[in-house]
Amino acid sequence: AKGLAMARTTAGAWEVYAATTTDLYVYVGGSWTEATRLAGGDYATVSGEFWRWLQYGENLICVNGADEPQTIDIESGSNFTDLGGTPPIARNITAVGEFVVLSGLVDTPYRIQWSAIGNAAGWTAGTDLSDYQDFPDGGRVTGVSGGETGFVLQEYMIRRMRFLPGSDYVFQFEKVVEGKGSISPYGFATVAGTVFF
Repeated sequence: AKGLAMARTTAGAWEVYAATTTDLYVYVGGSWTEATRLAGGDYATVSGEFWRWLQYGENLICVNGADEPQTIDIESGSNFTDLGGTPPIARNITAVGEFVVLSGLVDTPYRIQWSAIGNAAGWTAGTDLSDYQDFPDGGRVTGVSGGETGFVLQEYMIRRMRFLPGSDYVFQFEKVVEGKGSISPYGFATVAGTVFF
């Protein structure tokens, strides 16, 4: 097993999903049913990596640091598909307000990137507030803790991420901890609005 997630339907039922190195599954009628994408073949999760999950409305989105972000409609979907737009390959996923935020980016490790507001499939920088931010200090970005306010965790720094509606900038980033951070992409968790790392 390389990950497990639960998602709540609009009717209040729970759907359970799991991942292995190569496949994704949904728990249906007392057994696991494969829900791997139909186009693109098996996944290629690297040894030591795991799947991360985000419920965003009626969709469950997941990333594994090797493949395109995947999504499934928890109300009616039977198989995962590539997330719309052109999101980067990432190790971590969260939501900050109405934005889907990807971090631990494989090709640009000092960057985070977020979707259009209210649209998990909008990834064109400069369109509907979708954009990205590079950080020149603090080391690699290992993850983002979500909520109404986000916290960007780097190897040696933590920054607060605040949405600025109506501003020329989508988010403001403030250093809140210097010299300490999360050196592991799986070395932090958020519980009741508190970040532990």
